[in-house]
Amino acid sequence: MRVVIVVIALLLVGAAVAQDARDRKLATIPEKFGDFGFRGVAGFDAELVWPRFVFGPGGSYVAYNAVGTDSCTAMCNDEELGTFSRVESPVVDPTGQHFAFRCWNRKGKTGLEAFVVTRDRVHDGFRWIGPVAVNQEGVLAFWEWPQATAGVGVLRRGAAKLRVGKKRSRRFEAAPYEDPPVFAPDGEQLATLAMRKKRWLLLRGRGMPKAQKPLEHTVEEIEFSPDGLQVAYTMLVEDQVKMGATLDGRLGAKRYVLYGEEKLGLDAVEAAAPRFGPKGEHLVFRYSRGRGTAIAFRGEELPAVEGGFVGEPAFDRSGATIAYAKMRDCDLPRWAWFRRRWPMPLNSGVWSLHKRTKNGKPETIVDACDWIAHVTFGPNGELAYAQMLRGKWFLVVDGRRSEACKAVGRPWWSADGKRVEFGALRGREFWWKVFELE
Repeated sequence: MRVVIVVIALLLVGAAVAQDARDRKLATIPEKFGDFGFRGVAGFDAELVWPRFVFGPGGSYVAYNAVGTDSCTAMCNDEELGTFSRVESPVVDPTGQHFAFRCWNRKGKTGLEAFVVTRDRVHDGFRWIGPVAVNQEGVLAFWEWPQATAGVGVLRRGAAKLRVGKKRSRRFEAAPYEDPPVFAPDGEQLATLAMRKKRWLLLRGRGMPKAQKPLEHTVEEIEFSPDGLQVAYTMLVEDQVKMGATLDGRLGAKRYVLYGEEKLGLDAVEAAAPRFGPKGEHLVFRYSRGRGTAIAFRGEELPAVEGGFVGEPAFDRSGATIAYAKMRDCDLPRWAWFRRRWPMPLNSGVWSLHKRTKNGKPETIVDACDWIAHVTFGPNGELAYAQMLRGKWFLVVDGRRSEACKAVGRPWWSADGKRVEFGALRGREFWWKVFELE
């Protein structure tokens, strides 16, 4: 039995965050759609769909993929933007101003048609596309496969073209189909991979990115520094999947992080998923020594691995302190440990929350609970995170918690750190919540 009694007691004695009168309802999930949760959808090989919502800043919108009996619908507030065989969870730009859904339909026995749905239109005319990226200006970037065909459980892609805004690249032999292109933090530069003459190339640059020199190994995760001038990569060394068949690294492989000419994590079994701090002075990466994952700063000796899965780190404003969630007793597959687009675990495991500095020992913030999400620091160093206890979600801010919700979204801090706003699901209603911290 999970030990959560102490955690619950500590939360109950903490002062609750004051609810602001500006709370307002944004939308209601129509009754014709299923409950908000992990569901199977008939149509495209009975793939499973994980519904997810995103909120615009200030509660300007809520976008989510609603699941019906045999189809999915892209929703914005109470408006149905389009119904398809499948609608993936929406992606959003760093500012939250723009969102996009990847959608598709079956067309006959082997045909496909893919779409990108934004708030103002449905982008169509695609046979098959990869995951979508969107920048602060609303520019979309994704790979498309004009000759893709589908069979029973099989998708044949063929040659690929990169789409950035209204521009299309020349054809490439292959491209990553599980990872979207990556925009730099300012949204100006773009990086991705492509294959030409049976060799993988890094594409990078402004507008339509240009091919760099051929890569010795396959690149998986790409991370820009905050100023967009530097890039760190995950290098897949023992690449058992040649010729562009897949880039997901599911087969046996060795990974390390390449930052300039520096190779990070070589003394681990695997190292991957680099992440820069807000000022670019610090770089962290996850790594494994066989029985779990841990996280390290560049330039420090790798801390011990105690087992379990470590999630994406959150930096404080200085970049010197990180906080991260950890999950043990989970069934997340090993191949997904280092993927930012990792699938939801089939069970939630036991979660904990930790904070530490470079060369420092971890400080445990939460010892055990049902789930931890949306870890973030405020401008004054306060820590906020979403926590699930006994099936109910709370937003916890500097030791104080919100009212119970069915689900909560990313917290948005005011510039002075005295107010936190976030979206929440209560029953079948989406609400925008405003909490004053003083």
